[in-house]
Amino acid sequence: MRLKPLILLLFLFSSVRISAGEIDSLLQRLSRIEEDHDTQELTTVYFDLARAYFRAEDYPNAIANHKKSIKLSKETSNLKYLGINYYSLGKTYQRHSNYSEALEAFTLSIGYDLDSYDGYSVSKAYSGIATIYRSLGEYEKAYDMQMKTLAILETKDDPTAIAGCHYNLAGIFFYQKQFKSALEHYNKAYEIIKPLDEPRLQYSCLGGLGSVYYQLGEKQKALEFNRNALELAKKIGYKTGIAYSLGNMGSQYTKDKNFEKAREVLMESIKIKKEIGDSWGQIGSLGTLAEVEMDSKNFKIALGLYKEALKLAELIDSDPRKAELYKDMSKCHQELGNQKQSYIFLNKYVELKDNLINEKTVEEMGRSKNRYEIQKKEHEISMLKKENQLLGLDKKVQKLQIYIFAIAAFFLLTFVMWFIRRLNFSKKMNTLLEDKNDLLNSKNDEIENANTELEKSNTNLTQFAYVASHDLKEPLRMIHSYTTLLKRKYGDSFDETGHEFMHYITDAVSRMQTLLDDLLDFSRAGSSKGMAGLIDTKDVVDMVRANLRHRFESEGATLILKADYFPVVKAHRTQLVQLLQNLLSNGIKFVGGKMPMVELNCVEDKGFYKFSVRDNGIGISDENKSKVFEMFTRLHDKTEYEGTGIGLATCKRIVDSLGGQIWLESEVGKGTTFFFTIPVPKEEHAMA
Repeated sequence: MRLKPLILLLFLFSSVRISAGEIDSLLQRLSRIEEDHDTQELTTVYFDLARAYFRAEDYPNAIANHKKSIKLSKETSNLKYLGINYYSLGKTYQRHSNYSEALEAFTLSIGYDLDSYDGYSVSKAYSGIATIYRSLGEYEKAYDMQMKTLAILETKDDPTAIAGCHYNLAGIFFYQKQFKSALEHYNKAYEIIKPLDEPRLQYSCLGGLGSVYYQLGEKQKALEFNRNALELAKKIGYKTGIAYSLGNMGSQYTKDKNFEKAREVLMESIKIKKEIGDSWGQIGSLGTLAEVEMDSKNFKIALGLYKEALKLAELIDSDPRKAELYKDMSKCHQELGNQKQSYIFLNKYVELKDNLINEKTVEEMGRSKNRYEIQKKEHEISMLKKENQLLGLDKKVQKLQIYIFAIAAFFLLTFVMWFIRRLNFSKKMNTLLEDKNDLLNSKNDEIENANTELEKSNTNLTQFAYVASHDLKEPLRMIHSYTTLLKRKYGDSFDETGHEFMHYITDAVSRMQTLLDDLLDFSRAGSSKGMAGLIDTKDVVDMVRANLRHRFESEGATLILKADYFPVVKAHRTQLVQLLQNLLSNGIKFVGGKMPMVELNCVEDKGFYKFSVRDNGIGISDENKSKVFEMFTRLHDKTEYEGTGIGLATCKRIVDSLGGQIWLESEVGKGTTFFFTIPVPKEEHAMA
């Protein structure tokens, strides 16, 4: 029993020595070429050194060397290394559980020609972004991005990438507890990767199959796959793999009530994950170890472990991890007799769970799959041959075509039948509603129908604004990136007219970016109803002042806080910051050459907090007062005052979602005062 940890350490030590030898060789090479100041070779060596540190699972050093390689690539306009460096940096940040930095690096990599180096493609960056969305609990975005990736990859001869794509799809289904769909994709990935020399991906598939078989109740299969995964990880000296295999086996030992063995392997798993900086993995193993202590009636120890895991989950901002911990901590507090704390964590779990898995997400994933299936049929004939090569099938192409088209026909028929049933169900529901509505007078019918249509229209408008602005950002970034490169490389050869045309392009891109950002803000405003909390508006005011400090200084503007105190309200912090920031920005924008002066006040009035933002600007005429809160309404030419005409519409949408009202008082030439109200929280009424 005691020999197993020793054997494990020997495997780890040998892998580190192998990686250290590769790193030492690169460091010696680096010291030689630094004296020659060969920028091109330095760029390559820093990149190779970063990848070596990554394989050794030394992620901080890998990140540092990628940044050095990126810096040199920018200095020499080396697009080849910029693209692959950003992609690899994203993978490193992801493995280090730094999801925000990983998402930024993957996104930057899309703007460069990744196909120019070592077979990498934009599709791999898409796949990396999808894994980040999955870790953050944004399953709909993750699934849509992964299906786009698969549609691209299946037109290329890249079996490793296709297998990785199926593995990532399986992970999305697994964390939504759709285990049969997860098993389907894990099996596809494993069948493709099994004959290839890709031991790390083979390990991942084995571990995934072990986890999903355990969830499906096939314990013997699960144990077999987990043991095979652990042996493979030891064989290739893969510390991350060893840690996760130990964690999976710890989960199985826990369910089987073998607590002594579970503690042993889980403690070893946590130790390795700490060494490699894997916060995501630590959370999982800490949660399982806490479950062992819960089953052993050691509730205080379990609570300490849950708290440690929650700190890590909050650090990486992973909603799926936080949701599971909220549920477990509620149960732990209940066992300890802390009923109030149990209720608080249960509420947090319910709120977060509703946002993670809901019917809308599942339906959107279904639509993404349908889009993928349609795209896939366009490449069906060419894919049959490639799939034969990947899976080692010897059947005739014609016979396979018949099978594939039969499956496709069955899928389409199933979809048509589902759609017809859904349509019939909708018709029946509409008939029942019409029968009940007949009991009401005709006027109420008209009002209800009008409200229904208005709600649908608003929903469609919001969805359109979000999708349009979000999807348009990607081509806009490409225009901006290549325009900048074009100007940098060929700018010296432009005449005056050429520079003028380039100015028009960059100016249009900037204005379009601002419009898209404003559209996104508008589509998000008032959309997070289940996530409001008690917010100190004094903190929000301080944050807005910090955000606008540079602008106030450059405009010579003065901000006066007139209120005796700023209250605590129930709202969404981000939206409240956006609301005040929009109003204060308007206060210093429309001044007509005066020195701007803005006054912010707040008073309590009949169950509401009434905020006011007063300026000394140009004012608004009576005929225009009713227009300012409408979308795309501009009262001035864009050459006079910049803007998109969306800011005040967004303010109104936010205030409406908070249950308040917004209005203005103004006199031309003497300034404007915007008022908005927010209800006093029920908690404050109860205390009073």
